[in-house]
Amino acid sequence: MSVAQINNMTIERGTDFEVSFDIFTDDYGPNVFGLGYSGIFSIKKYPGATSAFQKSVVFDPGTNEITVSLAKTETSTLRPGRNYFQLSILSSPSAGSQTNRVVEGTIIVSEEITNYVQL
Repeated sequence: MSVAQINNMTIERGTDFEVSFDIFTDDYGPNVFGLGYSGIFSIKKYPGATSAFQKSVVFDPGTNEITVSLAKTETSTLRPGRNYFQLSILSSPSAGSQTNRVVEGTIIVSEEITNYVQL
């Protein structure tokens, strides 16, 4: 089992957000993601929090790239300030039903400070 990549990033609350991660490890090898794998992206206010924002993730076919996309309606629900995230890969029951955390880190959610009003 490999160690999760550490990544720190910022999301502007109320905007569309997209990030891609290149996951290539000895555990997974090249171009392994496809049938039987799924992923989940989780954000929590603090590591022990019982509630979390969670979203399924997309594997780019033929690569080890995982893309996380959040719409502005989703980012507007996030709590401003420092948060913690993790990206986990889940294998199918036929592959042993393993969950591996592949990316983790802090995510700063910046608050919207401008409401655009047409004059």
